[in-house]
Amino acid sequence: MRSLIVLALLVGCHSPDLPSSADPEHRPGPRPLFEVGASVRDITPPVGIGERPVWMAGFGNDRGAEGVHDPIEARAIVLGRDDTKIALVAVDLIGFFHEEVQAAREQLLTELPEWEGGTLVVAATHNHEGPDTMGLWGPSKLQSGVDLAYNDRVVTEIVASVREAWQRRRPARLRLGMAHAPELIVDSRPPQVIDDRVLALQAVDEQGGTIATVVSFGCHPEAMGSRNTELTADYPVFTRRFLEDRVGGTTLFFSGAIGGLMTQLGLELIDPETQQLAPKRTFRFTQVYGEAVGERALQALDSGSWNRSDRLEARSRSVDLPLTNPFYKTGLTLGVIGGGRTASRLRKGEGDGWSFTSEVGWLGIGDAELLLVPGEIYPELVLGGVPDPAPEGADHPDAAIEPPLLPRLTSPFAFVIGLANDEIGYILPKRQWDVSSPFTYGQMKAPYGEINSVGPDTAAALSAAYDDLLGARPETLGPVDR
Repeated sequence: MRSLIVLALLVGCHSPDLPSSADPEHRPGPRPLFEVGASVRDITPPVGIGERPVWMAGFGNDRGAEGVHDPIEARAIVLGRDDTKIALVAVDLIGFFHEEVQAAREQLLTELPEWEGGTLVVAATHNHEGPDTMGLWGPSKLQSGVDLAYNDRVVTEIVASVREAWQRRRPARLRLGMAHAPELIVDSRPPQVIDDRVLALQAVDEQGGTIATVVSFGCHPEAMGSRNTELTADYPVFTRRFLEDRVGGTTLFFSGAIGGLMTQLGLELIDPETQQLAPKRTFRFTQVYGEAVGERALQALDSGSWNRSDRLEARSRSVDLPLTNPFYKTGLTLGVIGGGRTASRLRKGEGDGWSFTSEVGWLGIGDAELLLVPGEIYPELVLGGVPDPAPEGADHPDAAIEPPLLPRLTSPFAFVIGLANDEIGYILPKRQWDVSSPFTYGQMKAPYGEINSVGPDTAAALSAAYDDLLGARPETLGPVDR
């Protein structure tokens, strides 16, 4: 009941004052540190009679789109300082594979030669109400749902969004903030560990106007559920509209640590307009939820601080992941996953061993750090909280505990950007891997997650890659706000 009351107050209250040209105390300091631009491109696939079927992603097979509720979009922010250039693009998709991100990088250099040496990051929101860009949700389990021509169009629009944002750049300073929203997330798989942080980065021009706001939050965009047949960006569209209405500019939403099956489907929300429960799996519920997330982002900015650092840095590393999931390998080799393109990353090892390559990354943007994760990472791997001892029934009870990622970063504004530059599926601690009976926590069947994971050693391989990427830096570890 307490959560219902808090949510009603959050959505219904007046938004806090934020930086504006009418508020001299909130204007940025005298020296802009970056050049920032933003852009939005429509990437909605055509739906209707005579059009190719659009298979909707995120739940079961054979869910064809029958209409469009709101646009599916690619949203870009670019930041430049001296010769360093970084672009972040959020796409309202279930996932976007590394092959297509690489294609966007190559096309961007062709169309914008001055981008040479720049960094492009593309992250899907993991939208469960958009087109299938990965292949798993076609008309049947053995028929890919990917329309490769559509994916190519998305690549083109990503490039266009970066080019437009770069052309629109102007001097700006950054404001950074963080709030917590534990009552907005349900952890549907034990143990109960959530990353409830709502992080926000706001770029403000010399007149105090908002250029762009970046929000990171760790909960699946699936509020509309499995029966909806209208394309939509799910709750992030309402978070973005809410923030743009309050502070202006362009808002980009990124999913954080959503593994472990972070969801809102089990929540009960009070609709501030009716003071009744918002009906679940409806656009009204989705709006109420999205605006509650937006309200927390406003609180984060209101309690935040102006950036002091002129750092603008990007790092990335390729990583080989042991592939042991037979379903994943079969889907790749049959061309169901990725429509045949993604199978090129398979590598044959010794004996029956296979590996699958991906990419990890890190961005330093002023006082903020952005950890780029190529999938859906469990919060235990970000914050800590892997069970010790392992839960009874775990397949690998004596596996080493992967050290959490967040204490390796030094900034209190440490963003997790999930599904960044790839979507390899769930990334879970090896001690929680559970495909063999008996099952953990008294469950009657294997928990969901493993079936959409590369394998039990994925987290350890990624952890080692982040060690290499970030450096050991033991003298700078923690403390961080969790």
